[in-house]
Amino acid sequence: MRNQVNSAFLYDEKWIFRIIMNDKTNLIISCMDYRIQDAIDDAIDGNDEKFVIMRNAGANVKELRNSIVGMIKQGGVKRIKLMPHSDCAAMKIVYSALKENKHYDAVIYESLVEQFNGKNFNSLKELEIINRAMQYDNIKNLLDENNVGKSIEVESIFVNTEKLRYYQRNGSFVLSFPVSAKYSDLFNKIGKIRGSYFLHSLDIDDLAADMIIANKLVGLKKLFLLYANEEEKETLNEHIESMKKGNILVSDIAVEMLQKGL
Repeated sequence: MRNQVNSAFLYDEKWIFRIIMNDKTNLIISCMDYRIQDAIDDAIDGNDEKFVIMRNAGANVKELRNSIVGMIKQGGVKRIKLMPHSDCAAMKIVYSALKENKHYDAVIYESLVEQFNGKNFNSLKELEIINRAMQYDNIKNLLDENNVGKSIEVESIFVNTEKLRYYQRNGSFVLSFPVSAKYSDLFNKIGKIRGSYFLHSLDIDDLAADMIIANKLVGLKKLFLLYANEEEKETLNEHIESMKKGNILVSDIAVEMLQKGL
């Protein structure tokens, strides 16, 4: 069952999260991976238009559909930019589930894996190509269902696995509502989140599978809750307590609240 705060937040227009949007706003959808922050910033550089970023495991549009519709209903979106990447851990989960019969939590299967049933692939690279096309189609179908015509762009991010030391993973992940600041600016303000995985969604309930992946599969032991105001802070904290009780997160995970201040 959805948290009542978030349901009202999405569907009754009692908005906790607010960004001033207009018909020149770009919505960026990408993966939570800690190695792609610079690439997302590069996509923003030189563009004077507004932007909002949402991220989860695998740039999974199926899971973000409520947030995408909510964002469009909140204000104008000029285009949606999909940014999946190579060497994606989410696609490795899908591959191992469907090709190696590895068992995962039902939430992960329902949110991520099952949409790839029946797809023909024999390598991770082939699966990543399928994912890119599938998520594009998911966006297009979602826009068509809501009678909204928007431009869709796809930019794949290449992760150089031979330079992993460059990325400096810090063993933490960040949860927040969608962000409208460049990551370089966030890191200058809050240095401790550099090297973190990032999860951003308008509907926090939709990130349950991603929280399990980050905390229990990737093994990230520190969670930062990034908030802009007291309402966001309270809502995020409520969701985390609920996720602990529901065994989505381990009960002893270290949690720290951080204010964006941007």
